[in-house]
Amino acid sequence: SPASAWPMRCACQRPVSSSGMSICPWMRASAFQAVRPWRTSVTRVTRLTAGRAPRYDGPMRTFITGGVKSGKSAYALAIAESFAAPRRFLATATAFDDEMRDKIARHRAERADRFETIEEPLEIQERLAERMILDCIPLWLNNMLYYGREAAVESALDTLIQRLPRDIVIVSNEVG
Repeated sequence: SPASAWPMRCACQRPVSSSGMSICPWMRASAFQAVRPWRTSVTRVTRLTAGRAPRYDGPMRTFITGGVKSGKSAYALAIAESFAAPRRFLATATAFDDEMRDKIARHRAERADRFETIEEPLEIQERLAERMILDCIPLWLNNMLYYGREAAVESALDTLIQRLPRDIVIVSNEVG
């Protein structure tokens, strides 16, 4: 199953069960909660990693979820900084309004020249590469619906999972 193909890890680098309910001894919370960014930008990475810097110990698929403007992208950048060059950032956002244009500009400035930016709002499964951040799944889904491509979502998701690189950080909003 696709879930068993995900060697997920929490912030303390312990493996997470496929159910996602393993307890992280550092955070005293479920493993998925352990990778949720906090609102305070100064202490965010320190709190998430129990006082240690995020580290990369070899091929790993990481899934980060959190609320809107909670620092998910900054945390993904902190993790991916330890990837060998070249590092890539697959951005799914489309600038529909001034607020989104400002947000995209801030994110570009955060990455500076440390990541090759690939902007792809629809065909993300075709643009995957090793050592990549994929930001953000719900924005991609929104784009698919906005452009009338809902019939292609399931196929695109299947292809995405089949082609998922060994080194990737995937960012998602908490919805629902």
